[in-house]
Amino acid sequence: MFSLTRRKLIIEKKFQLRFILSVLAVIVVGTSLTGVFLYKFGNYQFDRTYYMAHQNVRESWEIFFEAVLGGSLASMVLVAIPVAALALLES
Repeated sequence: MFSLTRRKLIIEKKFQLRFILSVLAVIVVGTSLTGVFLYKFGNYQFDRTYYMAHQNVRESWEIFFEAVLGGSLASMVLVAIPVAALALLES
């Protein structure tokens, strides 16, 4: 087995606290963006599919696939920008 010899876990308290809060903020914003995009795009897809009279009955995944893909990609791009900025500023 191994033993932990390091007793002091927080080295620079101010830096680590600011960094952890920044990462948590990016996670919260990214999760919120994903939820908003999925709701908006999914609602649009559902309305478009529901009101088409000639539309065949489809599985829910076929209806929401474009919304999930578009929402995920959009939120990934919008979250990648602050993550890159955070990495450049904190390093």
